[in-house]
Amino acid sequence: MQTAAPGLFMNGAAAIVQNSDFTLNDATHPVAAGGTIVAYLTGSGAGFSGGRRRRATPLSPLRRSPLSKFRPRIGSADAKVSFAGLTATFIGLVQLILWCRGHPRRERIR
Repeated sequence: MQTAAPGLFMNGAAAIVQNSDFTLNDATHPVAAGGTIVAYLTGSGAGFSGGRRRRATPLSPLRRSPLSKFRPRIGSADAKVSFAGLTATFIGLVQLILWCRGHPRRERIR
């Protein structure tokens, strides 16, 4: 039995992510180099639930996760995580805010 099995929300081979202006990131709405995107996942395991199992995450305080727990990649490059934590008003939905240092073209997030 695994303690965690994180999985991104996907549309085919591409992760479903939002740009900082809340548009969905796709071929017609790419993130600019140096921009940020938000990715959502589940299955991160225990560690930052704050003792609130099976309850929606409150708006305050933020439920952060250790950033070292996640190692996302965009294409062949490592992505920098600026925030990792539970998404407010959802149960078990993790939000990753990623800084995209590299090329602005659409690349697979994994």
